[in-house]
This record gives sequence, C-alpha cells and structure tokens, in this order.
Amino acid sequence: MSYIRTTLAAAVATAALVTPLLTQAPANADATLLSRNLTTGVGVSAVFPEAGRSMTYSVRVRATAQQLVFNAVTRQFVLRTVATSASNVSVYVTLPSTFTDQPYNLRAGSGFTCPGSAVIEGKLVFSCTGSIPATGTSVAAIVDTTGGLPITMPYPFTSRVDPSNQVVESNETDNAATCNVSYDNATFGLLTGTGCERP
Repeated sequence: MSYIRTTLAAAVATAALVTPLLTQAPANADATLLSRNLTTGVGVSAVFPEAGRSMTYSVRVRATAQQLVFNAVTRQFVLRTVATSASNVSVYVTLPSTFTDQPYNLRAGSGFTCPGSAVIEGKLVFSCTGSIPATGTSVAAIVDTTGGLPITMPYPFTSRVDPSNQVVESNETDNAATCNVSYDNATFGLLTGTGCERP
C-alpha cells in the first residue's frame, strides 16, 4: 500500500507542475499592442424653448488598438480590440460659414487646445490638438450656439481626426465623420450622417 501512496503522491505533484505549464503563455507571449486606429464622431443636442433655442456639438475622438493575447486554452495567439491612449492627435472641424453670423462659443475639450478658427472657402474651420487618455475616448472640442441657426435646413458638421495621417493606423479610411444637423432634427433625434451621436 505504501507503494500506491507514493505513486499517487508523485502523480499529484507531477500534475501540479505540469498543469500550469500547459496553460501558461510561452516566454514570448506577452500581450502586444499593434497599430492604433483613430475614429471621430459628432454628438449633438438641442434645447428648448423655441424662443431661446440653443445647440451643443461635441467633437469626440477615440483610439483603439489591436492587442495580441495568448489564449491558454487553445494555446494560440488571438487578436482583440482594446482602448488605448494616443498623443499629438489633431482634429479638423468644418462647419457652415453661417456660424460666423450667429453667437457661438468654441471650447477645447480636456487635454486638447483649439488655437483659433478661420473662414476658408465659405466654411468655418477650426483645428484642435491634444491627447487621448488610456480610456480610449475624449472630447476634443465643444461648440455652443445660441439663438439658433436655420431651423429646418440641414447642414453638415464634419470632423476629421489625424487629417495629415501623422499617426500610423490600421485603418486610414474611417477618420472622418459628417453629421447632417438641423435644430428640429437634433431636438427630435432625427440626425443623419456617418458620425451622428447622441449626447
């Protein structure tokens, strides 16, 4: 019986040593962040009453990355998308020139600076530069308007992140967003476009 006990004890000890070896990642299997991807969107909200209507536009930027992770069960590397930080991120925003005829206020978001704006080819343009934190999302700029622009006429509010392609990305084709905005549509949630987001 002592022989059996010794064999069982040895088997248990061997299993305790082998099991982690079968499931743990090899020495070179550290999670690795691959190329980043930057995207943007436009959050729009409208406020009643009609006599003092106002609108707020939030220019949002996001950074993700593909991460190479070792799956201990399948013993294979798998890709997953994770939030990541990004520095020196530029954002280029274009609005109708009619904004210059209305009271509006441009504010930089947290971690961003927006040095100024200009009217170029009939459009109001401003740019911002800053960093996206490790959470992977940030508001680059906020535009407040009071008094309201034309109520029913939709106009494009366009945001482009990394316009000069200074950041190496896994996808360079999804850096722009255009939201077609009108006061009524924003009030009732009927915004259309490639980058419209609710606040």
